[in-house]
Amino acid sequence: RIERASSLFLQANARLSHALRSARDRVRFPDTAQRFASAVGMVSLGTRGDDFHGPDAAVVVDPGGNDTYEREPVTGGAVSVLIDLGGDDRYRGSAASLDFSGDDTYESTGPGWGAAIAGASALVDYAGNDTYASGHFGQGAAAFGLGVLLDLSGSDGYRLSAAGQGLGLAGGL
Repeated sequence: RIERASSLFLQANARLSHALRSARDRVRFPDTAQRFASAVGMVSLGTRGDDFHGPDAAVVVDPGGNDTYEREPVTGGAVSVLIDLGGDDRYRGSAASLDFSGDDTYESTGPGWGAAIAGASALVDYAGNDTYASGHFGQGAAAFGLGVLLDLSGSDGYRLSAAGQGLGLAGGL
């Protein structure tokens, strides 16, 4: 069941990512940040300016600006999707994320980005000179699930206290 749910989650994110990248200049985003309830939880839409997105949103989509994201690990079958189309962003906490451009900073004192236990978490950063700093269990780590950190270009720095950077525990990839 975890494998099936992980596969569906990743496929849905890939479709959404492709659609947003394809329609990037044609998508109209609000002038002020918007939030609304949905079937999967709170949805937060950012602006082209500098926005702050808190940890309570299940889905965050932001078109640009130098944004700050506070995220928490999801539990109990919850969903977390964060898509940022541009800007030099600061990510604090832990969640799945797709970032299309900018020099970004990913920070976590505990479980880090791209880490999952009995689930799936993928951080995909397409471009920019990025910095990754995690406490423990992060940067592509999983147990009974899938943990991915995929950075496609740039001069990046990685720091991790323990247990991560391509770590697959029992049932983990």
